Order: sequence, then structure tokens, then C-alpha cells
Amino acid sequence: MGKENCHPYLLKIKLIYPKIKNPIGINMSFKPQFFQLNSSEIHLWAFSYNFLNKDIDLFANILCQKERDRAAKYRFEKDKISFICARGALRILLEKYTNQRSQNIVFKYDEFGKPLMEGPSVPHFNVSHSGDQILLGFCANHPLGTDIEKITTDFDILEIAKNHFYGDEIAALKSLPRLKRYEGFFSLWTRKEAVIKHIGKGLSLPLNSFSVSMESMNPVNIKEVKWTAKWATDHKLYAIKAPQNYKAALSADKKVKAFRTFYNSETVYLLKDHIEKI
Repeated sequence: MGKENCHPYLLKIKLIYPKIKNPIGINMSFKPQFFQLNSSEIHLWAFSYNFLNKDIDLFANILCQKERDRAAKYRFEKDKISFICARGALRILLEKYTNQRSQNIVFKYDEFGKPLMEGPSVPHFNVSHSGDQILLGFCANHPLGTDIEKITTDFDILEIAKNHFYGDEIAALKSLPRLKRYEGFFSLWTRKEAVIKHIGKGLSLPLNSFSVSMESMNPVNIKEVKWTAKWATDHKLYAIKAPQNYKAALSADKKVKAFRTFYNSETVYLLKDHIEKI
């Protein structure tokens, strides 16, 4: 396909991210059968909202009034944009997976504030956003947890770790060179948050009630679990590739055999292609 037939945002993305695998050669139409998840796979969609700033009003238009009211309460504009893009992307992708119009999707919320969507063909989903990055995960038959965090350095790592991390995790952080500790901290934090979100009980399950490995190999080792050792054997934890200065993780059922990640080029193309047709 020649440049003259490319979506303009694909060209923009390729200029900014020249090392991204050329998306033009794959099927960018995302035909309906693509969204028929099998029982053993997860789809992850990752993108920067910086590519969608000009479309923020279009994304806001597909949200319900409660979502727009919630967005308006954010103190900082960047947090407002992040929420609108994350929730708008969730609605668009759920339309693809369920054939329900994005504007008409109704979410219910459990006692921990987690959004749910009822229906026979509705996949499990989870959303995370930090900085300008947004990560969404979908699985047909099994709950999942995702987390992405921007690496920041304006806090005392060991003080936070002392209150939220397991003893061996704190020891692992202390063993790192000082300049590497923040990266190590967010590796642990995203993995633990992914597990907490997977279980779905909010802060009622403390971060220091289990231990995970800081190593880069996948799947990540879940070493200690206070509430039930069986949970660690029935689930897997993965470090997910993330942009520079970010860390990301996925917690999934062990029956999941594969996950496919769509990064900026593919995700932004799909979202813009959809939103501009509404």
C-alpha cells in the first residue's frame, strides 16, 4: 500500500516511532472475526493519548453523563484527557467485541468500584492509565488484571516499600544500585497492582500480603501468597513491554496460553477510524 493510501495518523506515528514494525502490511481493517476471542487468549491494546488530543470531544461524546461528570472533576487537564480517552477506548473496543454500540453500553459497578458489563458474549476486561499511556486488556472467559505506571522519582522508595512490600521485595530493592531502584520499584508495583486488579477486591487485599519477583523473565514468579497458596499455582504474572520510563504488567489465568499486544500504530488507527465514523 502506498503512502497516498495510508491513514494520516499512521504516517505521523511512523515519523515519531520509526522503529515500530510497519503496520501498513497487516490487515488494518480489523474485520469482525478478529474480535472473536478464543478461550485461551488475551488481547492487550496500548497507546498514548497524545495521538488523540484533537479528538477528545469526539471521545467525550460517546461517554455517558456520569462518565463526563467524573471527568469534569479531575483537577488537572492531563488526568481528565487520560480518563476520557481510556473510557472512550474501552467503549469502542467493547463495541468491536460485543457488537453493541459504544454510546449505548451500560456499565454496572461492583462494591469495589470496578466497571462491569453484562451479556452472554461480553469479555472480561481491565483498564489502566498513567502519564499519557493507556493499557486495556480483554479475555473471553477469565478475569485479568493490567497495570501501567509512569516511573517517577519524587518520593522515598524505601519508605513506601516498607508499608506496602513483602520483606524479600524490600531486600531486592535495597540490593539495586541507587539509580536503578526507581525502575525496580515500579517493576514490583505494576506486578502487584496487576494481581490486585485481577482479584478485584480493591484495597481490601493489601499489597504486602503477597510477594512477586523483580526479575525480567516471563512469567514472573509469584513467590509468597498469604491468603491462599493455590492462587499462585492457578495464575500467571507477566511483565509487559512498555514505552521508555514506564513499566507494565499483566495478571492472567494459567489457562491463558497466549496474549497479543497492539501498540500505538494499530490501536490509534482503530480508535480514530471508529470515532471519525460516528
